[in-house]
Amino acid sequence: MEQNSSNCVFPDSGTSAAKARVLLLTWNVGNCSESTMDERILFHDEDFTTAQSEHNNEEEEEVGGPHLVFIGLQEVDASMHNNIVRHWGYSAWSIRLMEQMADRGLIMLHHQTFPGLLALLFVKYEWLPHVNLVEADNTKLMFESLVGSKGAIGVRAKVGNETICLINSHLPAHLADHRERDKAYLTILADQFYSKSESTVLNHDFVFWLGDLNFRIDEIPNLEVKRLVEEGQLQHLLNHDQLNFSIASGRSFSPFQEGEICFPPTYKFNVGTQDYDTSEKKRKPAWCDRILWRDKPQLLIRGEGPGVRCLKYSSIASCCASDHKPVYGVYEVLLQNYRFDTPSVALDLPLESSTPEEKGVKEVHMKKNSSVKFRMNHQYGFEENTDSYDWVGLYIERALKLKDYCAYKYVSSSDWSKNRVKFSQKEFKESERYRIIYHSAKLKAAVGVSCLFKAVPQQ
Repeated sequence: MEQNSSNCVFPDSGTSAAKARVLLLTWNVGNCSESTMDERILFHDEDFTTAQSEHNNEEEEEVGGPHLVFIGLQEVDASMHNNIVRHWGYSAWSIRLMEQMADRGLIMLHHQTFPGLLALLFVKYEWLPHVNLVEADNTKLMFESLVGSKGAIGVRAKVGNETICLINSHLPAHLADHRERDKAYLTILADQFYSKSESTVLNHDFVFWLGDLNFRIDEIPNLEVKRLVEEGQLQHLLNHDQLNFSIASGRSFSPFQEGEICFPPTYKFNVGTQDYDTSEKKRKPAWCDRILWRDKPQLLIRGEGPGVRCLKYSSIASCCASDHKPVYGVYEVLLQNYRFDTPSVALDLPLESSTPEEKGVKEVHMKKNSSVKFRMNHQYGFEENTDSYDWVGLYIERALKLKDYCAYKYVSSSDWSKNRVKFSQKEFKESERYRIIYHSAKLKAAVGVSCLFKAVPQQ
C-alpha cells in the first residue's frame, strides 16, 4: 500500500498490473432467521487481515484482507423479503451482513434481491474510486419439474480497466435433475443482460459464479457416501460429482474452473447439528454449494498465465443454522494497465491536520462556529466529467452503505473556484470518526475518498 499527498491510502501504484483480493461467500440459509447467524463463525477475522496461498507449486504467500466481498444467499425467507424489503428497502439479513462488513472496513456498493435470493457487493474504502459501472439483472428459472423459487442474480462492475461479473444462483434440485441444471446454466447465460454496458455474462473479463448449484453425487449409495466421507476419501466421491462431469463433458460450466475441494459435502444436514440427513427422505450428501470462476480469455490466449489465483476454498462446518454449510473462497485477480495510486478526485484534509501517534487517525481542528474546509484535487482529464450535481458526502466510520451520509454538499454550492468544500462544525460529533466521499453525477459512482479523520474542537 502507498501513502500519497492526499492523506489517503490507495492500492499499489503505477501502470503495471495490480492484484485485487476478492472474498466470495455462498450460503443456502434454508429460510432461517438472520438472528441465527454467528458472525464469529461465518466471518473469520484472519480472512480480513491475512490469507495464505494454498497453491502447492508455489511458496506460501501472506496477503492482506479483501478489497471486494460478494455474498450470495439462497432460500432467504420469502415472507421476510416481501414485508421488509418493500417497506424499508433492506431485509434483516441485508442489514446484519452490512453491519458485519462495516466492522471490517468495507461499505456496501450494491444490493440486489430476487424472491429467495440475496446478493450484496462490498468494497474497501480506498478501492471505491476504482469500482464503477455497477449494474445487476435477475433471472427466474421455469422448468416443468421445478418446485419453489429458483433463479439467479447477476452483478457486474468495472474494476480498474477490467470488468467482473458475479453470479449468485439457485439451480433445480434433486438427484435426477442433472440435465435441468445444465439447461438452467444455459438459460441464465442467455437471459442475463446488462443494458448500460450492453454486456452479457461471458462478455466480461472475469466471471465468478457461486450458489446452491444443486449438483449431486451419482451411482454411489447413500450409506456408502457417508462412509467415504468419514474415511476422508473425498476424491473417490468427486469422481462421481455431477458438476465435474458437466464441466468435463462440456454440457455446462465448461469455461469455468474451481479450487481444490478439501472439505466434506455441504448438504444435507440435520439443522442444528453436523450430522447428515437422518429424516425419512435421507438425502444423499453432496457438494451442492460451489464457487467457480472463468478466467480472462485474453490472458490464457497470450500465455501470460492465470489471471485468477485461488488462495483459499473451504466450507464452514461449524455453522449449523441451515441444512447447508456456507462455502467461501479468497481469490487474487490480476488487474492490468491502470493507475491505482490516483483517484479521479483526491480529497485532502486541512493543512493544519495532525496525526496522533497512538491512534494513527488524522485530527481535523475546528474553530468554534466555523467551517472545516477540505481541498479537492481533480485528476487531469476528469474536468470534462464534472457536473453541477456532483456532491460530497460526510460519512461516519461504520457507515453501512453509500446512502448513509450524515451531511452532504453539492460541489456547485461550495467554494468551487478554490477547489474546496466545507462542512460546518455542527455537522460533526466529537465521538465519531469520519470520511468524506466525492460522488460523480455523470459517472454515477464514488470517485474520491478521504482518509479517516476525527474532528477535534480547537482549544
